[in-house]
Amino acid sequence: MTGRGRTTRARAYLLAVALAVSAPGLAALLAPSPALGLGSNDCFLTAAFHDLLGRAPSDAERATYLTALNGNSTRQQVAYQLDTGDEYRRNLAQSYYAAFLGRTATPGEVAPLLSFWQGGGTDEQVIAQILGANEYFSRAGGTNDAFLTAVYRDLLGRAPSNTERATFLTALNGNTTRQQVAGQIDTSGEYYADQVRSYYSKFLGRTASPGEVNAWVNQMQTGTRDEQVISALVGSDEYFAGHPCPTPTPTNTATPTSTTTAAPPATATPTPSRRAYLPVVSRS
Repeated sequence: MTGRGRTTRARAYLLAVALAVSAPGLAALLAPSPALGLGSNDCFLTAAFHDLLGRAPSDAERATYLTALNGNSTRQQVAYQLDTGDEYRRNLAQSYYAAFLGRTATPGEVAPLLSFWQGGGTDEQVIAQILGANEYFSRAGGTNDAFLTAVYRDLLGRAPSNTERATFLTALNGNTTRQQVAGQIDTSGEYYADQVRSYYSKFLGRTASPGEVNAWVNQMQTGTRDEQVISALVGSDEYFAGHPCPTPTPTNTATPTSTTTAAPPATATPTPSRRAYLPVVSRS
């Protein structure tokens, strides 16, 4: 894993309204745009399932969500249902174990994390639990200094400064736990900014502007969760427009002028998502 490689229940969904008031750059992202074509909801579902769950929707899931999208449900709400579901979170938990502990989590380790998330726990709190565990400490080298080096590498992709190291070593040698230190680092503005950039890269295939990063960081520091950021991006018109339904290749209907056997008509090939599935701990 490289230095940059890492990473209640449904509340009233008023995030877009709040952003429109407080963050013009994000309001532009979420603002309505002209219709993007018939059948696009189906292509959106395929892309969202691929990007969030790493698979295609089943026939039953497709039918259920298409009915919702063709009714009063928004794409943002559908994305939020997916990225707060147990399947998404199981994948996320496994990605954390692989990234931070170098192994697969057992069902007995995943189950309490799911319960914690369902009770309102955040991604950052789950990460802090894993990094605060004795297993991570031992893998890092078994000393507070080695632990700090590993946490900064895994969460921020860099080494701690001399001042940061001295501050946290003093805390660790006092009454502060390793979990608390990890929790301070993965709720910092620097960490949130890295997360936002990784989400824009993964879901929109582009670099987030400084204004977009700052606006989201401000939101996350006042309670907006990762799931809400992700669902806002996946539910945006920009994401929708980036996953158009494939257009069938026109066929030549003119009468052949020679006896040469004509080639069979070209068939339309579905356009694959431009982003491979990767649990959202990535900061590539």
